[in-house]
Order: sequence, then structure tokens, then C-alpha cells
Amino acid sequence: MQYNDVREVEVITDVVTEPVTIDEVKRQLNLLFSSDGSFQFDDDDNYLNELIPRCREILEQYTGLSFATKTLRAIIRNECGGTEIPGGPITGTPTIKDQDGSSLTSIVLSGNQFKVIDTKACYLDIEYTAGYEAGKLPKGLVKALVELIAWAYNHRGEEINVAYCQQAMESAAPFKRTSWIA
Repeated sequence: MQYNDVREVEVITDVVTEPVTIDEVKRQLNLLFSSDGSFQFDDDDNYLNELIPRCREILEQYTGLSFATKTLRAIIRNECGGTEIPGGPITGTPTIKDQDGSSLTSIVLSGNQFKVIDTKACYLDIEYTAGYEAGKLPKGLVKALVELIAWAYNHRGEEINVAYCQQAMESAAPFKRTSWIA
């Protein structure tokens, strides 16, 4: 029986610059009272700086997107063709190898930001750069991320889950990548 499957996705090089700044988060929380930054409340900066990547990762998992640039490696079974490379948008040209580590140059990809593997293949080891460039994350996803961070900040000690923050979920939902595989 033939089937498609994303076996695993591994982060090779993680995000260097988060898609939201601490000042954006503070404005949402009313911890930064003026647009010129004349009043600074910095008691919780360390905690907020921990929340930003945690909440980004939760929303990335929920949407199937990469919110900021990183390098990923995916192992994909694409026997039926048509599998989307996970964690888009994909930038650059992915490096594709077979199970023996040999480079495959004949694999056909389609799509602009979200690449689909058109060539049928049993085993593909794909390394690629994914994620929105700095400042290019759609406003709806920025809103969702800031809302989730604000929710997590106001609910310290509780498990952070996008399902608990209805506002963040509603903001992120239109961007969610859906697949019959996932």
C-alpha cells in the first residue's frame, strides 16, 4: 500500500530574531504607557523574553507555519505525490536526499511560498530554510502571538495552550495550514 507521511521535522538552526519585540508585548499588556517609551516597566522583561519563543512555538505548531527564519530538516514519505513540505513558507531551494544520502536533483516541487513535492518517492530527507523574514509576518499572526503572550502573562502558572486563549486561536485560524496527512 502506498501512502504519504511526514515522518519527522527537526529544527537544525532555530530562530535568531523573534517576530515580535518585547515593546510590542508590553504595549499589549499596558506595561509601556507611551509610544516613545518614556515610561519603562522592566520588572518582568526576563519572563516576557521567555514567553515570546514559547508562545511562538505553540502557534507554529497550531498553524503549521514558521513565524521566523530557521533551518529545518524533514523526513517525508511521498509515494502518492502532493505532500507539502512542512513549516512553510519555504525560502530558497531545499536540499533533497534519498535514504542513502545521495542528492536528488530530479525532484519536482511546485508552489511559491508553500512547496509541494510533485515527484513520487518513498523516502526523502529534505533540509531547507523556512519562515517569514523579519517584519514580514502577517499582521493577523502578529496579533495572535501578542494575544497568546498576554494571555500567558496574565495566567502565570497555568499551562500555555492556544486552545485556552480563544482570541489568539481566532486570530491564527485563517492562517492554519491544513493537510489530509496532518
